[in-house]
Amino acid sequence: MFKEYTLNPMIKTRYQTFITSITSVGNIGSSDLCAQDKIHAPFFSAGISTFSGLTDVNSHLFGGSNFRIGYHVKFELRINDWFGAGLTGSFGKLYGQDCTIGLNRNFQTNLLNGSLYGAIYFANDQWMSRKAPLQPYLSIGFSYFQFDPYSDLPDKNNSIYHYWSDETIRDKDEASGYFLTPQLTRDYVNETRLTDSADNYARYSFAVPLIIGGRFAITGSFGAEVYFTCNIAFTDRIDHYTSGGNDSWMNFGFGLYYTADKQKEKQRAKEEELWRELEEQAKREEQEKDKATKTDSTATNCMTAEFVSVDYKKDCKITAVEINRGIDSFFDGETDWTVDKINRLIDYFFEQ
Repeated sequence: MFKEYTLNPMIKTRYQTFITSITSVGNIGSSDLCAQDKIHAPFFSAGISTFSGLTDVNSHLFGGSNFRIGYHVKFELRINDWFGAGLTGSFGKLYGQDCTIGLNRNFQTNLLNGSLYGAIYFANDQWMSRKAPLQPYLSIGFSYFQFDPYSDLPDKNNSIYHYWSDETIRDKDEASGYFLTPQLTRDYVNETRLTDSADNYARYSFAVPLIIGGRFAITGSFGAEVYFTCNIAFTDRIDHYTSGGNDSWMNFGFGLYYTADKQKEKQRAKEEELWRELEEQAKREEQEKDKATKTDSTATNCMTAEFVSVDYKKDCKITAVEINRGIDSFFDGETDWTVDKINRLIDYFFEQ
């Protein structure tokens, strides 16, 4: 009928912590025994994103031909309910062109970027539940990036492109009046490294990334995220050309994430399972309460008299289940026991 339990040192610590809390805050509910600290596990993400520059050459952010595909990786750690911090790296290309009459400007550059950022979580159990299916966030950071713009200016025969009003490309400027000049076909090979003889500018700079995103859980450890980033650069040379304010670029990305294994949470889940077993056992024993007596001469002769009332099995031995039942009786006001007496009972349990 009765199932024996042997408490290990971990369970003893939990009993002692429970008793200490009784002394410090008075009467508390038995559900507090299973309260869990929130675990903030490391977060890893990887995915793809579109790169689109907003530069002197490319002044239209959403020009369809200006989008390029890139990649990103991310490591993040949630510090508390509200805030987190992380590192992210991305690689992609920026492209733009301004091929109008009298102009022949286009560029493409590889962009390698690394950022340190801080995040604010909306799913913080205050604004939104941390178990919400969509968990939005905002973040701001500081990044270092490298670039090196190249351009497609001549064709394979080294003839320079000139864009005419009739939408043709020729090897002379339209203003020259040579209307019979041959037409050219652009090869889209960015073979010319853009340089400035008057300014040997640095091919790296810094930026401030502003990010808004959201995450969707798929399983316990895996999920997906989408985000939009505006990167405000500290340079006007990403496209080589200068005509005012600094350049910037945008990313719209999608990624899959993995949350590291929560060993502490697993251990605590095992402890919770044990507590559930103890509670179920105590309920079964309640059904046998009318069959037990509070005194027994045999028990009195084999153990300390003050604990006889807890020896429900009358086997001259105090078990973990009997301690649990005694504590429940204390909270239910069914006994005149004190906290000190419960402490002595626990000590007796580990000494017997």
